[in-house]
Amino acid sequence: MRRVFNFSAGPGVVPEECLAQARDEMLDWGGLGYSVIEASHRSEHFVALMHETVGLVRERDVEISLHGESENSRRIKISS
Repeated sequence: MRRVFNFSAGPGVVPEECLAQARDEMLDWGGLGYSVIEASHRSEHFVALMHETVGLVRERDVEISLHGESENSRRIKISS
């Protein structure tokens, strides 16, 4: 398969290992028998994933913009 590298605005290149993991876990997330998009947002596994994600974002002191760049954008600064 020919890979195209997108360097324009928006999502960019995703490593093939990440894409393969997403593909595999689309049907069976962590051996649970369902995908992350099918999991309840209140489930133990999803809450753990959410906390892990927030922790990783805080580690990197990342600023997240919701709803794109516009006058109505909400900007969230996540830092430790």
